[in-house]
Amino acid sequence: MTGSGTLADPYIIYNVTDLQAMENDLTAYYELANDIDASATSGWNAGLGFDPIDPSFSGHFDGRGFTITSLTINRPLEGNVGLFGNTAIGGCTIINVGLVSVDITGDNNVGALVGSCSRGTITACYSTGQVAGDNNTGGLIGTNAFGSIISRCFSTATITGTGGAPNNLGGFIGSCSGSTISDCYARGDVTGVIAAGGNIGGFIGSSFVDTIDNCYSTGAPTGGAANVGGLIGSEFAGTVTNCFWDTETSGQATSDGGTGKTTAEMTTETTFTGAGWDLAAIWGMFGHCNDVYPCLRGVTSVCNALLPTVPTNAASEVGQELAALNLTLDDDGGEVCECGFEWGRTTDYGSTTATANKETGETFSQEISGLTPNTEYHFRAFATNSAGTSYGDDVMFTTQQRPLVNYRPIVNRSYALSRHEV
Repeated sequence: MTGSGTLADPYIIYNVTDLQAMENDLTAYYELANDIDASATSGWNAGLGFDPIDPSFSGHFDGRGFTITSLTINRPLEGNVGLFGNTAIGGCTIINVGLVSVDITGDNNVGALVGSCSRGTITACYSTGQVAGDNNTGGLIGTNAFGSIISRCFSTATITGTGGAPNNLGGFIGSCSGSTISDCYARGDVTGVIAAGGNIGGFIGSSFVDTIDNCYSTGAPTGGAANVGGLIGSEFAGTVTNCFWDTETSGQATSDGGTGKTTAEMTTETTFTGAGWDLAAIWGMFGHCNDVYPCLRGVTSVCNALLPTVPTNAASEVGQELAALNLTLDDDGGEVCECGFEWGRTTDYGSTTATANKETGETFSQEISGLTPNTEYHFRAFATNSAGTSYGDDVMFTTQQRPLVNYRPIVNRSYALSRHEV
């Protein structure tokens, strides 16, 4: 590990040993230098795995968009279990990190990223894999409280409740109170093996005086809890605005907060744009990402448009001074594309046609005029979306030549003048 742990010179983490060393300074600034392979943690500490960073982390951690893969924690008799065991009530910041293929087991307050979070600011983080615990267990955070602000995060981890007592289990957060959650989602199944009582939700198990906006879940929450909800198991005295859950994949027709939608509705843009979601800057919906459910731009892998595919078709209606240029947009890359043509006498082109917005499978033709007869021209199609501009192959055509005009020659004939002409 390099650096001095200050804002100007943060500690730089290169490997999983450096990651564990964060426990030596809980107030410092940290950044990841690269992706971290944490698979070795499965054999650490006589099988207990990674030792959660605690107590009371109050520093600043920036993953810089890198991932930590195969983090293992196997501490079924311990509470506050996660990459960060618990955070200080004075607050901390954790941003821009993905925990991939975690295998985490604890007792109470168990989450892939944070076991127990107090006044934390957590942004652009996610988890995949599996998380198991007794009370207050969630895919990203076990317990979240005291004014924490969580935004642009998600979890697809599966959640298993391991205890027999009433507990709170959620696909994203197990138990949440007095906090703000916005633009987040959970897609993992949540299974409780508990007796009567407790709360299980596809997104949050128990919510108390929280503000929850623009969030959704698709996982199936099941178990013998007193309150099982598609989105939230139990919600009290908070606000849940513009939030949804999939009634088909969850198997739940009700929730203590949120609006249930079919899978078809959950994969339709208007469901979310109609609720005021920002599908241009925060969210995206693409056929190649997240099963067409909304994904988080810059957080969810491949949650962005891909470069379009646009072949150049042959020209048609070629005349002496005009021609029609043609294209088919084979793949829009997930977004409406601006399509048009470049054309000219050489492959430098030099001229561009008017454009039109097109989607996958649509065709576009544009007439050009003022051409020179009997002249070879080049053109190529282009399509532009937020990922960039793609071009089709160069195609040539030759304008028709003007028809030859046959002129009858003037023949000089001599003739005699009449006497009146003399």
